[in-house]
Amino acid sequence: MTMPKKTFPLLVLLSLCAMPLSDAYAEQPRDWMIGAATEGGKLNVDMVFPGLQVGYEHTIPIYGGANSLTLRGSALMTSAFSDVRTDADLRIVVVTLGASVGYRDNWRSCTFLTGQPHDRAAMRTCDNTGTFHGDPFDHGKEDYGYVEGRVGLALPFNDYLVYSSTTTALFDDREPRSVDRRNAVVRDADMLFRSDHFLLAHHPSFGGFGPLFQVLNYELGPARTTQLNYGFMFVGSPGFARDSDLILLQMLFHFGDDLGGDDNRDNWGLPNIYSGNSTLTTDTKVPLAFLLAYRMVFNL
Repeated sequence: MTMPKKTFPLLVLLSLCAMPLSDAYAEQPRDWMIGAATEGGKLNVDMVFPGLQVGYEHTIPIYGGANSLTLRGSALMTSAFSDVRTDADLRIVVVTLGASVGYRDNWRSCTFLTGQPHDRAAMRTCDNTGTFHGDPFDHGKEDYGYVEGRVGLALPFNDYLVYSSTTTALFDDREPRSVDRRNAVVRDADMLFRSDHFLLAHHPSFGGFGPLFQVLNYELGPARTTQLNYGFMFVGSPGFARDSDLILLQMLFHFGDDLGGDDNRDNWGLPNIYSGNSTLTTDTKVPLAFLLAYRMVFNL
């Protein structure tokens, strides 16, 4: 899950939207997070499927409200890895420039030898038979640092429609042919490029919803793979927290090369949701990856 910077301050959700909203927070705009970050410090507590993230961020206005600098530190713990990172984002009117430095410890690290299958069935076999490397809560075969650079663009067309994109360049010192659980691929320790684009229709009464388009480019062996993913995103505020909260659901599908890019249907996507009751090879023609999270924001 490394989320693009414009979507990762949002974080994921859908199931909670069906729950009743508290009268105490009924006047909170459901699309408050789509605008620029407000000045001051905030403590963020994220329940990310399947894990927990805690972070602190501070936003400093520069030359009025149109420009700002946001500094952030966070720690994420999931069932497969832990991650600590620091972020800096400079917003200049509609453009955001960001950089991150982090450290990852993969407790469930799956690596594949050259010539070995590395499709979703192989990832399932690694996970479901316990053949991953390393031990839980210990430094296994994969613990490494990483750096990331981002460029974001946010263009509001009117009060109810906004286009946003984030293009990311990520370099980490991972093992060759290892599973990248955040991006749902097996790849080498080289530069990964990801570009996410979404168009959100939003309103204070419900939040925002719209199509999502992603370009993913990474290296595995002597070649680079460029694939196109399509999906949707929902973000809103259920109003459970006294200050602010939000919920995000982001879902992506890969349709092969029919709509452009490389056909990576066998090797991309979340593997275990395709497992059958009696076999590790049950699969689908259209793989998917999703992000689901709920965030509570406490103003400090």
